[in-house]
Amino acid sequence: ALFLILRIFNLYGETNLFAPQSTITLTLMSFLNVTKYPTSLQFLLMTLGPALIFLAGVEKIPTRLAFRLNPLVVFGEGGGGIRNVIPDKPNNLCFFVSNAEKKSMWIKLDATVKSHGHGSVPSSKTANKLLLKAVQKIENSERRIYMDKSTKVTFHKIGHEIGGFKGFVVSHLNWWIFKPIRRKALNDNLALKSLVTNSYELTRIQNPNGAVNQVSQTATAYYDCRLLPNKNERPLLMKLLFRIVDPRIKITVLDESPEAEPSELNNNYLNIEKAIKQNYPDAVVMPVMFPATTDNSYFRNVGINSYGFLPFCLNEEMMESVHSSNEKLPVSAISQGIKLYYDLLLLYALNK
Repeated sequence: ALFLILRIFNLYGETNLFAPQSTITLTLMSFLNVTKYPTSLQFLLMTLGPALIFLAGVEKIPTRLAFRLNPLVVFGEGGGGIRNVIPDKPNNLCFFVSNAEKKSMWIKLDATVKSHGHGSVPSSKTANKLLLKAVQKIENSERRIYMDKSTKVTFHKIGHEIGGFKGFVVSHLNWWIFKPIRRKALNDNLALKSLVTNSYELTRIQNPNGAVNQVSQTATAYYDCRLLPNKNERPLLMKLLFRIVDPRIKITVLDESPEAEPSELNNNYLNIEKAIKQNYPDAVVMPVMFPATTDNSYFRNVGINSYGFLPFCLNEEMMESVHSSNEKLPVSAISQGIKLYYDLLLLYALNK
């Protein structure tokens, strides 16, 4: 309500003023044309307000409510149509449909050591050194490789597109005969590696404010962990941390997304594939585990089939603009998306 009042009357919180245009479409575009970077108050009201309300409700969806709503399927955020992803075949168009995504888990490590307070007194036992040893152990820990059923389908389709002996290896990378070269092959392609391993990204290390010659008594590190979508990964990570991290370091889980199992590659996925093929006959459609976290995980967590995809092709300029100061979507992409979604819904209406 506050956004509508501020926007209609061009009050506080926005430099791009709203003005009626010659058509309804242009008027709507003018109304929604608020400033993202630097973020304006009206942009926050238009985006974060509804999103927070939605997430507050979705995060607490009880199973009985899910069955009462009884949705057949949920389509959400995911991959789109991209070229230049298959080695030596830059013109091949690949559409990535996510049926799973990694679980996000934000972890804080707190080291507290009562050491000498002045930097002129050498000490091997400080909060910073204790924390850095823990960080080094985490960074050097070996990432377990795990391929579930849908990931094997992804690798098989990518290998088929690559072709030749190299493609055969990628298609059957899970075979025991390729185990000796599996890790090296994945290390050479970080995008493929992210599909079969957990990631632990150190995002920040900090100390309380103090003078340069003052030895901090506390040190904190933050990790953004992305775990494969199966229920074994969280306990395995916590077991790893408690095994390799000094017991004087406090481990805190700040936030985490649901542990959602992948959605099945059933008729819902096949309908998406058909609709994409109708609009892009030369496209190769393949399931993929989305490396980020979206609202789809909340629906999957209560047993609702959820699939993420963008119903249009992404060029390099569009991909580079994501979350940048000039994030944008061409009008042609909106038209493509409407057409593809129409064809998809028509398949359900005709029970194809």
